[in-house]
Amino acid sequence: MSDVCRLTKSVFSLSCVCDLSCFRPRHVLSTLEAIVNEASNIPVYLPNVNTLKDALRKAKDWTSKVEAIQNSDSYPYLDIVESLVNKGRPIPVRLDQLPQVESQVAAAKSWRERTARTFLKKNSTYTLLEVSFTMGNIDVLTACLLEHLK
Repeated sequence: MSDVCRLTKSVFSLSCVCDLSCFRPRHVLSTLEAIVNEASNIPVYLPNVNTLKDALRKAKDWTSKVEAIQNSDSYPYLDIVESLVNKGRPIPVRLDQLPQVESQVAAAKSWRERTARTFLKKNSTYTLLEVSFTMGNIDVLTACLLEHLK
């Protein structure tokens, strides 16, 4: 491929990556890294390369945060995972873990709603946490009463 064709292809690829409206489908990190590396070899200033580098940095940061949460021994709060999803959606790079994390958030919200419908009355002033804590105390009280009655 000639240098002119490669340059033209790179410029169109970069402008498409940086303009979110035409970024369908989103490209994977490795493809975009290859474009950045190829652009660095072209002896012409390409203004979109910096934007592409920024998108790659954001995608790598997001991926490392998700991996840190997934490899952790503790479970994150739903708000933290929702925040990660909201930060990942506008990144103009295909984030392979984003659909999985989105489905986990949707499943957690669904579980929370079903559980609230089961244990909370309509217009209740209590939260699900308060009700579940009270239910746990009832189990402890019942066990203490049974022990005392013996």
